[in-house]
Amino acid sequence: MLESAVGMPRVEADCCQRFTGVDGIMLRLIIGALLTAALATASAVPAMAVDLLPPPEPAAVGCFYARLDGGGAFYNRPTVFRNLPQDYDLERGFGSGTGEALNEELDDTGFIEGGLGCQVNDLLRVDATAGYRFRQSLTDGNDTLNAELQTVTVFANAYWDITNYGGFTPYVGGGVGAAFHRLSDITAPLDASDGDNTSFAWNVTAGISYDLSPELKIDVSYRYTDLGSAISGGSVPLDVDDLTANEIKIGLRYYFW
Repeated sequence: MLESAVGMPRVEADCCQRFTGVDGIMLRLIIGALLTAALATASAVPAMAVDLLPPPEPAAVGCFYARLDGGGAFYNRPTVFRNLPQDYDLERGFGSGTGEALNEELDDTGFIEGGLGCQVNDLLRVDATAGYRFRQSLTDGNDTLNAELQTVTVFANAYWDITNYGGFTPYVGGGVGAAFHRLSDITAPLDASDGDNTSFAWNVTAGISYDLSPELKIDVSYRYTDLGSAISGGSVPLDVDDLTANEIKIGLRYYFW
C-alpha cells in the first residue's frame, strides 16, 4: 500500500483501477447501470409526489348577472268601461249605469327594463326586473274617450335555458309581478280625472341568447304580458281592462363570474 507524505495510507480515488481486463470492464458497466437507475429513480420521485397530491379545488364561480333591455309593446284592444259609480268595486262588478266604449284603442309604446338575476345551474335562471312603459294615448275615435296611460312594472321571473349550441342558448320562461298604472290628461269623459292603481301582472316569454364573451350575452325574445287593468279617479271614473300586449325585447346580460 502506498503512503502519503505524512505517513498516512492513500486510498486510490478510483477503485476500478484495482481491476483490469474483463473484470474491470464488467465492473464499470455495472456501476454505470446502477448510477443511471439511481438518477432515474431520484428524478421520478417528485413527479410521483405531485401525482399523489389531491387535485386543487375549483375556483368559486358566482351566479349573479345584471341585465338591461329595451323593446316595443304592441297592445291588443282593451276593454274600457265608463260612468262607473263612485263606490265601484272590481270584485263586485260593473252594475247598472255603466257603458262600454266603442272602438277603443291603446297606442303601442316602447319600454326599458333592468334587473338582477342568478344563473342557478346550466338549465335554471331566475331574475327580478323593473320596467317603465312610455306614455301612450287611449282613445275611441269618437272624441268620447281621451286619456294618457303610463305604467311601471316589476316581475319575478324564471327561465329554462334549454341548451347551449355554438354559443346560442334558446330558452322559455315566465314571471309574475305587479303593474303600477297612472291615467292622466283625461279630457273625455268629462267627469273622470287623473288616477293611479296597482294591478296583478304576469308574463310568458321565449327567446334566444348568444355568448359575445364568457361574461356578456346578447338576448332577443318575444314576451306576452297581461298587465291587469287601470282605473282613473273622478266622480265617474273609467276602467281600462284587458291590458295585454305582444312584446319584442332585445338586451344584454353581464355575468359577474
